[in-house]
Amino acid sequence: MVYIAFSSPDVSPERPRAQAVPSHDSPTATPRLNAQPASSSPSTRKRARAQSPSDDEDHSVLIRTLVNRKRLNTDSDMELQRFAEQLIMIEANCLFVKQLLEAQAEVTTFTISSELEENITKYTCAFLYSAHTRVYKENAQQVVLAAMRKASVVIPAKTDVGRVGVVVARIGARLTDLRSAMKRKLKASVQEDTQTDLATLASDTVAGSGIQLTVEFYHRLAWLRRYGPDIGFDEHDFWGKIDSALAKVRKDFKGEEYAQHFRSTYRKDIKKFGNVATDVPIVLEAALPDFQKLMDESASVATAPTAVKRKPRQKAKPARVVVSDSPPKAGPSAQAATNADAAAS
Repeated sequence: MVYIAFSSPDVSPERPRAQAVPSHDSPTATPRLNAQPASSSPSTRKRARAQSPSDDEDHSVLIRTLVNRKRLNTDSDMELQRFAEQLIMIEANCLFVKQLLEAQAEVTTFTISSELEENITKYTCAFLYSAHTRVYKENAQQVVLAAMRKASVVIPAKTDVGRVGVVVARIGARLTDLRSAMKRKLKASVQEDTQTDLATLASDTVAGSGIQLTVEFYHRLAWLRRYGPDIGFDEHDFWGKIDSALAKVRKDFKGEEYAQHFRSTYRKDIKKFGNVATDVPIVLEAALPDFQKLMDESASVATAPTAVKRKPRQKAKPARVVVSDSPPKAGPSAQAATNADAAAS
């Protein structure tokens, strides 16, 4: 049982007695806690209402108001307990709203530092220009964020949901810009008047990002240039359909066949668009910078989130009703009872 002690300037330490207030319907008095004295004038009550309670008096004013409205029976422990529980819930709700407002105020004042902005650009480029990226659109922001945390980039804590949301939104905006630019260059590279070899396309794609090129990225870029026109570069969900096409490749080709599929596409690209330029520097994957290796590792295991499929509810089968003119057959117990009656007679 919960008891709450209330302190008020007009309540003595002893338990107050209910004062009798005359009723129009009955000569008896109706108990009312903390009733206003009969001698109080309207001007006095007006001055009392005009006074603005301080923060320390808010709760006592609220309590007295609720007591007067509810007309509590102070002799009933159950009513007092319910009243105390209601006050606790009101206080909890007020505290929750206050915390939300304070958190929102902090989020609106949070700005991404220049250092964090540079890291977002660096890791989003490493993600998009990786030869091992499994998903280009779905869940991409979370993959980049997880890799940045693994690289010990200074990011708000996971529990700071508001500020983390700001960072995730910035990663998403940067990915959108990079994907859009990459799609425009892929589209231009297959048009007759702007066709280019794969090495030049790769160099133009990663220009200014600090990303080092590998032969494996050539293979991936050739695959994107091969299947991009089939999807349509003007398709609204271009990268979503690219993710679906990659998922099908992973399903159809396992192990070495998976890498062979991209090498085959690369050779076909050379036949169609010409040999790659030799003046574009490439490196082995083992010689890549650490942040590119980390992103290759993170991007190679990322998958799009799958929706949980719920089993449909099975409808209850209706009871089978058999209509017959003959009486129902007796079961084993009924037949045994019949035989016992016959033997007794």
